[in-house]
Amino acid sequence: MNALFSLAGIPQRIDLIKTVSCGNDFLQLDLESLSEKRRSRLGQFAHAICDRHNGMGADGLVARCSISSGTFGFQVFNRDGREAELSGNGMAGCAAVVFALEPGLNSITLQTAVGPRRIACKQRRFPRVDMSVEIGPADFANYRQFPFLDKRAGGYASDGIDFFPVSVGNPHAVCLVPSGISEKEMVELGQHLQSSTRFPEGINVEVVRPGNTPGHWHARFIERGVGITQSSSTGCAAIFAVLHKQRLAAQKTVIFSAGASGIHVGGNLDGITVENTTQIVYKGEYAPLSQEN
Repeated sequence: MNALFSLAGIPQRIDLIKTVSCGNDFLQLDLESLSEKRRSRLGQFAHAICDRHNGMGADGLVARCSISSGTFGFQVFNRDGREAELSGNGMAGCAAVVFALEPGLNSITLQTAVGPRRIACKQRRFPRVDMSVEIGPADFANYRQFPFLDKRAGGYASDGIDFFPVSVGNPHAVCLVPSGISEKEMVELGQHLQSSTRFPEGINVEVVRPGNTPGHWHARFIERGVGITQSSSTGCAAIFAVLHKQRLAAQKTVIFSAGASGIHVGGNLDGITVENTTQIVYKGEYAPLSQEN
């Protein structure tokens, strides 16, 4: 019998919702809907389902679980199956789903691997939701994520590429480049830096050049465990932190990327927020024909 005609015999089907935030797409699932076996293999499951050819395709997988009213557990896995500390767009997608399912809620708290983060709903215009997403503080002295840090160093370089290491919960290397550099050169520079032996555990890279308007910047993102992405909210927060530290940030900094007409970032080094619009793209059912998935 053709496998397509045996779907009814699959023991477990998984409900998933796809969200897109500024071009960054995530598959969202309720952890309570998974079997114990799949819960214990979430990374492997994420790797399979996020595959662009053999799965449903996404930059990452988000698993949530309800803790109490308005508070949810949050886990995020990159496309390669490795769990990440944080994802701004992953959190936004998770919140958009919750705001759609629970219209009485206007703010929620997500318990992430690096602490609680608050997301406030600004406007529901389904299938889109406008939100303010708390990314958290910037840390330029995270020796666990950046063991090469030296208090005496004024800056850092790898293979001649200058960068600023900063953690906003997850690790980033931000490169500030001149306005004349091309998109292609920005991506190539970022990919080269990401492959540096300075980052054995991987790194999120942002390459940033000035825009045509004061306070506006143009960025390309190369994310750990994913590769080139159209946007990154934690990446935007990392850029804002570096600009702030270098006294280049406006009160409201706007970052343009391949997937967004302008991402507004604000706050200070003690707390950075990103204005986010997320679209709920579809709700689907994943019924893997292979027991390995």
